Amino acid sequence: MPDADLTAIEQRLGEIEGALERLEQGGYGTCRACGQPIGDAVFAADPAAELCGSCAPGATEAG
Repeated sequence: MPDADLTAIEQRLGEIEGALERLEQGGYGTCRACGQPIGDAVFAADPAAELCGSCAPGATEAG
């Protein structure tokens, strides 16, 4: 497996582990930047999301 693939897999695993930790601590579903709910549309795209649609890099509209 190329190093780039392994790095991407390790990064994604870290994101998932972070989501599980937030779930255990009661913070899953809350934007880490602004404290607002992340929203179903964002979670549909990425269940491990840490930011709402407004705070995510490249966001163009309020989420």
